[in-house]
Amino acid sequence: MQYKVNKKENGIYEVEVSVDSKEWESTLNSAYEKNKGKYTIPGFRKGHAPRNVIEKNYGKGAFLNEALDDVYYKAYTQVLKEHEDIKPIDAPKLDIKSMDDKGLTIVLTITCLAEFTLAKYKGILLNFGL
Repeated sequence: MQYKVNKKENGIYEVEVSVDSKEWESTLNSAYEKNKGKYTIPGFRKGHAPRNVIEKNYGKGAFLNEALDDVYYKAYTQVLKEHEDIKPIDAPKLDIKSMDDKGLTIVLTITCLAEFTLAKYKGILLNFGL
């Protein structure tokens, strides 16, 4: 997994995460292993149907959400660990840029505390209407 961090504007970072096809396929297989017991396929004991049979009956995206969550979590924790200046205030927004035989590319938009400077505050006269 590779990623590139770009600071867009004040307090917003975009992280482009690229996963090659071999790692993406491995992530899909681990999602299959975690979730194969949830699917009932006639002719197979529960949890023993092959991945291609489950995908044929339930669609190619049967394990997609679990795999995306796994990539998202790994990338997000790695970025936060390696870039201490990124202090998020909310969960990042996930956008899928591309997903094909070459792998997966996602973009995480991370909102952080905005940077600001205090104006001159000494010498301000307060008038409370007294």
